Amino acid sequence: MIQTKFHFDKLQKFDVLVCESEFVVFKHYIIYLDNNLFIHNTPQSGVSYESKSEVLKRKIVKVIRPVLTTEQRSKAEERIIQTVGFYYDAIDFNCEHFTNFILFGKRTSKQAIETITNIIALFMAAKMTFKNGN
Repeated sequence: MIQTKFHFDKLQKFDVLVCESEFVVFKHYIIYLDNNLFIHNTPQSGVSYESKSEVLKRKIVKVIRPVLTTEQRSKAEERIIQTVGFYYDAIDFNCEHFTNFILFGKRTSKQAIETITNIIALFMAAKMTFKNGN
């Protein structure tokens, strides 16, 4: 079992666990719901629930406690019900998109933006290298 710097019994509904992922440069985001139940979005199963025992297998980097109004909490509950079973998409609906959509209604992912930006930069550098080499 992986040791963490927090106690599961101190988690509050909608806390976000940021974990290391199988891809070194990315983080995985999981939302705590209640009663040791979590929800996340993965390439293997899309938007799905996860138990505490499964979460304990992950290396948790940090916990984020978002400040949500009563209305935001209500909307988050609705969005969870609407998205269970949705498919994962690394560019358009990854775990970070999912988390931000559930909590704030916005599908955003800094990880996806940074990855796309880096790919474009590499492509442009390769293009310039090829162009200057000929």
